[in-house]
Amino acid sequence: MQKLKKHRIFIGIPITKSFQKEILEWGKGYQNLPVRWVRLEDFHFTLIPPWYTENLEKEKKSLLDFKAFKSFQLKLTNITFGPNPNYPRLIWASGKSPKQIIVLKEKLSKVFPNKEANRDFSLHLTIARFRQKDFKNFTIKSINESISWKIETKELALFESHLSRRGAYYEKLFSVF
Repeated sequence: MQKLKKHRIFIGIPITKSFQKEILEWGKGYQNLPVRWVRLEDFHFTLIPPWYTENLEKEKKSLLDFKAFKSFQLKLTNITFGPNPNYPRLIWASGKSPKQIIVLKEKLSKVFPNKEANRDFSLHLTIARFRQKDFKNFTIKSINESISWKIETKELALFESHLSRRGAYYEKLFSVF
């Protein structure tokens, strides 16, 4: 009997190519930092964190229930080290979570339950990752930049997370618009 493959998947909102370019432009000022920059095609907002499944078709069918979700705007207002500025391991852009994304996440959590899905939602976009222990070697110890990035949500996607020595990379498996 053949063993079924487990897939590490999550639900997120991918970002547009034009928004990717805006992030890339911002990052040019910090190229000297010893961080792993997120690949442009991997930028997304996570709504339901990763879980394992053997049945991708079931998960795709479940996402179809959200085909008619209403588009809304996300606004990112700040770039900082995160998630904890005292013990940073990311560079991220963050903003206030609009009510629409909170409601959408709650609905998704009921359809795609996992123990991480019920934690409080924090609107953020990871730009770069690093090991917290490497932070002591950074030439700058603080990033706190005001930004005004806006993105219109256009789709929800089911992603597969592939883990490697260089970090995770993501494959968009299925989308609803």
